[in-house]
Amino acid sequence: MSAVGARFRADLRRRWRAWLGLAVLIGVVGGAVTGLAAGARRTETVYGRFLARSAPSDLLVLDTSALNPESQLDLRAAAQLPGVEHSALVRGLFTVGGRLRGEELPPFQLTPFSGPATGLGDTVERPLVLEGRLADPDAVDELVVSYEAARRLDLSPGSRIGLDMIRADRLLPAVVDLATGVVDRLAGRDPRAVDLASTAGARRYWFTVVGVESSPMDFPPVPGTLQPIAYTTPAFDAEVGRTVAGGGILIVSVEPGTAVEDYKADLEAANEGRDITYAGGGIDRFVSAQRSIDLQAQALWMLTALVAVAGTLIVAQVLARQVVVESRDHATLGALGMAPRQLLQVGALRALGVAAAAGVVVAIVAVAVSPVFPVGTGAAAEPEPGLRVDPMAILVGAFATALATFALSMGAERLRQARSGRPRSDRPRHLLFSRRLPLSLQLGGRLALDPGRGPTAVPVRSTLTALVTAVAAAALSMSFVASLDHLTNTPRLYGWEWDALIGGLGVPDISDYLTDGLEQNLAVENIAVGTISQLEVNGDRVDGYAVDDVQGSVSAALLEGRAPTGPDEIALGTVTLDEGGLQIGDRVEVGAAGQTVEMDIVGRSVFPNLGDAGQLGRGARLTFTGLERIAPGSSRTVHLVDFTQGTDREAEIADLRRALDVYPVYDDQRPDDLVNFGGTRSFPLLVVATLLLVTAATLLHTLVTSIRRRRADLAVLKTLGLSRGQISRTIGSQVTVLAGAALLVGLPIGVVAGRMAWTLVAGRYGFPAEPVIPVTGLLALAGGVLVFANLVAWGPAWMARRTPPAKVLRSE
Repeated sequence: MSAVGARFRADLRRRWRAWLGLAVLIGVVGGAVTGLAAGARRTETVYGRFLARSAPSDLLVLDTSALNPESQLDLRAAAQLPGVEHSALVRGLFTVGGRLRGEELPPFQLTPFSGPATGLGDTVERPLVLEGRLADPDAVDELVVSYEAARRLDLSPGSRIGLDMIRADRLLPAVVDLATGVVDRLAGRDPRAVDLASTAGARRYWFTVVGVESSPMDFPPVPGTLQPIAYTTPAFDAEVGRTVAGGGILIVSVEPGTAVEDYKADLEAANEGRDITYAGGGIDRFVSAQRSIDLQAQALWMLTALVAVAGTLIVAQVLARQVVVESRDHATLGALGMAPRQLLQVGALRALGVAAAAGVVVAIVAVAVSPVFPVGTGAAAEPEPGLRVDPMAILVGAFATALATFALSMGAERLRQARSGRPRSDRPRHLLFSRRLPLSLQLGGRLALDPGRGPTAVPVRSTLTALVTAVAAAALSMSFVASLDHLTNTPRLYGWEWDALIGGLGVPDISDYLTDGLEQNLAVENIAVGTISQLEVNGDRVDGYAVDDVQGSVSAALLEGRAPTGPDEIALGTVTLDEGGLQIGDRVEVGAAGQTVEMDIVGRSVFPNLGDAGQLGRGARLTFTGLERIAPGSSRTVHLVDFTQGTDREAEIADLRRALDVYPVYDDQRPDDLVNFGGTRSFPLLVVATLLLVTAATLLHTLVTSIRRRRADLAVLKTLGLSRGQISRTIGSQVTVLAGAALLVGLPIGVVAGRMAWTLVAGRYGFPAEPVIPVTGLLALAGGVLVFANLVAWGPAWMARRTPPAKVLRSE
């Protein structure tokens, strides 16, 4: 062991800087992988930690009597019902317009909450301040907006926004005026527009945004027919909020052990005959919010795996080169009596030292990058942003990095010893390209694909593997996001099979007027009337689309089976079926308003983003007659409309909005729970940027190694007349061949993998899988890789041109 120790100490004195640099390089790669893994773990748990500190509500009870006088509820009495642990009573104010940055705002872009200083934000729905501060309770004109409101309207602390509101006593008469003549307007006989804001004498109130917050009940994705929330102050409520039009909202948190359905049953029993409207609280919306965040975490895990594979290949190249460099005098040491086993032990000590130092760097880098995570909407839920130490991820990452470093070093050492005794082959190597090609291309092709042996060996295989991995990963992410774009631009894929939806949550039931007007409109072909209702399917909460066709037939966006036609039939989403272990033909218990009936599953469908717990694969469709079996007296607040073929859809929707003014009319509502998960659209850019760094590092290492190990060949070629320009073109040909080979293999692999990944996601989330190939994007990727590779080669080519042949040949 004395000889081994002496040799190790001698190497340490001479090469400690090189070993330290190697450890730092490996540690940075390992730290990046560990940081990404820790970020994925942090993202996966962020919403649960957010709920734990935010006191989320279980249910929102809406008083819609401002527009439906017969539905008036005593919300104060509702707050005193058994099972209520905490509650807060506020008013959701109606905004019929506004102004922001010099432009007019359409109606209902925000729902300002107004109320006295109550439990909201204290015992229930505690906010997480993301920017700025909470409003001064005594300031009338200060406003705090939700994260989603800030995102949609580009608001930040300091923004000024004007909101138009109507006095409460003027709202109903104005709505009656609006309803007068609605049949003629919808039928197209009366082209005049109505303007509720002018009719009711709306007044504009100006606010300064002082903070951006997130709380569970308004955490994105916000369902399609609901609007994001803003919070006024108690001073505004006392001076203005109690006098303007709005609807009462009771925010309820039930006691542990109390079921939300039991509370709803008690409330409905106390208000028999009234149509009660609910909205999901923070707990109720957990599924859609967590699904969005899970997608972010999955994207981070994918990037972690890609960086780990590419980083391992780079580290393997560097370690192999280091072993070769440090083994140049092994023959001399062997002649002096050191056995191969002792030389291996020297290499093991060196590998242990580098591995240990790399493990320390891993921990430092992983902690340093932690403030970046979570990304996207996940960042809006992080209760403790900034530096974060994940002991498990750091321990696993540091140990894995150290173990991989040691294993790769020892593998390279054993491979070097195994090859050192082999005689070199004297077989002539053929030029891998036709002699008719330019000389620089012939030479570049050989440099690219001929690995060489001994002192001239170059890591060709590992280089190609790393480049293929990088190209395939970029192609995979581009294919996945292209398929996502196709989904969001194809409404039928996410269940929007009609042209327009009129109505929504909490609007007055004027279905008779609407139906008459639409039936007389020559541009309207199919009409279905009903509502969106909260249902329980075998005890699981879903949103149900309960509609009956009144003219023609509006499609149900079926994936399998048929649409429900009888009062005892229902179609369910893929996720709802899978989670309940159900299939077409089974009977299920469907409940609402405290009553339950059995229904037959006749179809599997996909649902658009309209309710609190719907979204793509989760939801139900039944007839309105079937809903009345469970909830008699339900209001018809939704119309689904198909226009005749060849009609200008945008123009007809504009006419509907002109005829109805503030009564909501929606075109397609995209599935925000899938597409708005923060980072999805930027994910390909993140992958490409990361893998460009991998490509640059790989190519630089390969080129520098090739030039250094084959400098004698280059010197001879220079002596024989190869010009500096030809040297540059040779190096350019080398990287072009390497990049071209990687594109030839990596692009098909990435496209196939992207299609498979998208098909898996579609199956999991319950929508039709129609993967697409982004031909233009892939061609741009191929061109970009070739250009980037040649830019990377400029430095090594300059180094090769500047190398004096006489000096190289003299040293040889």
